[in-house]
Amino acid sequence: MKASRLLFLLFLFFGFEASCVPLLVSDIKVTGNERTKNEVILRELPFTVGSTIESTALDDLKQVAWMNLNNTQLFHSVAVSY
Repeated sequence: MKASRLLFLLFLFFGFEASCVPLLVSDIKVTGNERTKNEVILRELPFTVGSTIESTALDDLKQVAWMNLNNTQLFHSVAVSY
């Protein structure tokens, strides 16, 4: 049976200036998950806490995270936000 919903929140420490700013992943929160271990969810993400992400790649990585989590077929719906 599938879990009802997963909401994944990515917290970033934002730098400033320029269009291509490096962002530090300071925290990752998984909410709405009732059955799947967080480790299973986190290993599907293309980044970890402490990773540096270029601001121009953020939307692409968010999409990859959504696709990876959705493709596990463990959840009815997946939402990735930052």
